[in-house]
Amino acid sequence: MRDSSHVLSPWFKSSKETPFEFYFGNRLGDVADEKLEFNKMFNDDMASDLVLVGDVVMMTCKDMFKGLKSLVEIGGGTGTIAKAITHVFPKIKCIVLDLPHEINTVKEDISLVEYVGGDTFISIPLANATLLMDNF
Repeated sequence: MRDSSHVLSPWFKSSKETPFEFYFGNRLGDVADEKLEFNKMFNDDMASDLVLVGDVVMMTCKDMFKGLKSLVEIGGGTGTIAKAITHVFPKIKCIVLDLPHEINTVKEDISLVEYVGGDTFISIPLANATLLMDNF
């Protein structure tokens, strides 16, 4: 993953969407679709960072979530942030929307949040608030 950071200068001049695609020739999502072990490793890495982020958000920004009945986390992967929200606000119905290959890897307790595999550009579940996560 880090190797693609060494090509930032030529990537800026290219037509590729990301340094990863420029360096490896494939989109990150395509590699994750084809190589399940890579997908699991990527999700685990993202989730480990988000545990700290979730704690910080809940300590400093929890007033933003007061009064919400539902929230959809777009691009939430394993739902780390959605689970942090439900721990503090158990009455908020949290939905995680991500690509099917991301949702299909979730093996954790799925009683805290609802997981929906889909495409943001086609349909987003209805909710009072939307939280956009960007992993790429």
